[in-house]
Amino acid sequence: MGQPVTAHSASSSAPDDMDDRKELDRYQHIPLLQKILTALNEIVLPVYLEADRAALRHQKDHRRLTLVSVICGTVAVLLAIVQLVFAQLTSVRVEHVLPVKVGELLAVILGTASVSLGLWAAKQTSWLCERHKAERCRLLKFHFLTHETLWCDGFSGFETWRQSLLRETEEIRVIGRPALEAWADRDTPSNPPLPLSRCALAVEELRALAGYYIEKRVAFQSRYFKERSSQYRGRDRILRLLPPACFFASVTCVLVHSLLDFLYGGTEPAHRVGLWFFLMAASLPV
Repeated sequence: MGQPVTAHSASSSAPDDMDDRKELDRYQHIPLLQKILTALNEIVLPVYLEADRAALRHQKDHRRLTLVSVICGTVAVLLAIVQLVFAQLTSVRVEHVLPVKVGELLAVILGTASVSLGLWAAKQTSWLCERHKAERCRLLKFHFLTHETLWCDGFSGFETWRQSLLRETEEIRVIGRPALEAWADRDTPSNPPLPLSRCALAVEELRALAGYYIEKRVAFQSRYFKERSSQYRGRDRILRLLPPACFFASVTCVLVHSLLDFLYGGTEPAHRVGLWFFLMAASLPV
């Protein structure tokens, strides 16, 4: 009987379901599976780790640049609205409006610079390309794990399998944007399942292979999506009320401005208060 296999958490110390380096000794009783996993970790894992780290780095940079551009753009628009309101208040002197104008100019410059830097560095494109490489490595690993050459020919087909793995891993490593788009446009069917009936797999080998696949592929992906679902549900509980709240607050400000203008339109105090409600209505995101 094979040794018991315990599943790793998706947030464990291992990078993810791609890394088996600390677990190879668990498969000493299945020499072929141990040899396969060793080759996968020597050939595929370095390319995966390089792409995964690059994707995370580009994603972080892209998010930072996007956040800066959004904040600066919003601030610039708000300051422009403030200037329009101040222009209606005749008692506001020029020196009071000058800092607002300077702030608006700086916000526009910073926002434009962040957008330009993001476009020049192509952070989003680089992020998606590197993430594609990493996910292709994951697909490659589990495809080659159940390759017919291995489990039907045994050790005699290992070198042929290894050379094919080297070739396809190198193809993934050098993928660029044109190759990525061409791969996405191709509507190629998935590989058919391994015809086990044509292979003389021992019961212990089959049990070990199935156990590894369930642990590393099925269980890991299930935990990953469960954790993400829980994470996004928590955010949704907080953020889903924000858009309607901003909408109704903005409509309320417009209504108050209209009532003040209709009831007390001829008075200076009502005009001033109405302008501030107009500013709040225009500033709230809807």
